[in-house]
Amino acid sequence: MRPRNLFILLGCLLALALCGGRALAQSSPSVITYQGSLRSAGVPANGRFDFVFTLFDALAGGTQIAGPVTNLNVPATNGLFTTSLDFGTNAYAGGGRWLDISVRTNGSSGAFTPLTPRQAITAAPLAVFALTGNPGPPGPGGTTGQRATTVYGTAGVTPGLGTEVQLSGLTQTINVPASSVAYIATDGGLRTGSADPAGFSEVDVYLKIDGTVPTDGGFGNMTIINNPGVTNAATRWSISLAATLTPGSHTIAVYGFTVSGSAASFSGGTGTTDQGELTVMILKQ
Repeated sequence: MRPRNLFILLGCLLALALCGGRALAQSSPSVITYQGSLRSAGVPANGRFDFVFTLFDALAGGTQIAGPVTNLNVPATNGLFTTSLDFGTNAYAGGGRWLDISVRTNGSSGAFTPLTPRQAITAAPLAVFALTGNPGPPGPGGTTGQRATTVYGTAGVTPGLGTEVQLSGLTQTINVPASSVAYIATDGGLRTGSADPAGFSEVDVYLKIDGTVPTDGGFGNMTIINNPGVTNAATRWSISLAATLTPGSHTIAVYGFTVSGSAASFSGGTGTTDQGELTVMILKQ
C-alpha cells in the first residue's frame, strides 16, 4: 500500500495589496497576499504545489462566500510559500471570513488533500484616497522649530577685587516669539592672577537678562587655587539656564566678579584657550 503524504499548513494573511490606482480610489482592494508554511510528512516541504482556496463565513461548516480559487505550480522553499488570491471586492463585507485550503504536489493527478483547520482572515488597515476632486482647505501652520546663535569672547578682562565687569563679546540681543523658551548656555576660562604658590582667586560668573540676574540658575561661584609648582592656575566656568521670557526683545550677557583673593582674568580673545562663548537657543513650546 502506497503511503499518503501528510500536509500541514501554518499560514497567515499578510496585507491587502496589489490593487490598481483607480480601483483603489473607487472600492476596497480585492486581492490579498497569503503566506503559509507547508510541511509534508513532518518536515518543511520543498518543490512546487497546487492549491485550492475557498472562502467561508465560519471555522467549520457555514456558508461558502467565494471561490474556489485554484493556484497551480506554487513554489515552496523550506516550507514557505506565498501566493495571491482574488475573491472579488465584496467577499469581505459582513462578519468573519475563513480560508478552506487543499493542496497536492504539482503535476499530480491525484486528489487534493484538505488542510485543517481553516485559516482565519483578520482585518488590515485600509487607506482609501481620491485621485481627483477639489483640494481641501490648508492645514494649520506648523511651529517654527528652534534656532540657536553663539557669540564668542573678544578679549580677556581682569576686574579688580569687588568689581563687576561684563565679559567682552559675551552678549546677545534676541527676539523671543510667543510660547517659547530660551535655553542659555555659557562657558569659558578663568585664571588667577596670583604668582604665589599659595595664592587663589574666588570669583562669581553669572548671566544677566535685561540687566537682572535670574532668580533661579544662571550663576556660578568658583575658587581657583595655586599649588606648589603651579601658579596662575586656571579652570573653566560652565553655566546653563532654561528661561521662559515674555515675547519680544531681550538682552542676555555674561558678567564676572572677583570675590576674594587675587584678581582673576575672565575669558579671552580669538585663539586663546580661555575664550568664552554664549549660546542662546529658542525652543518653540
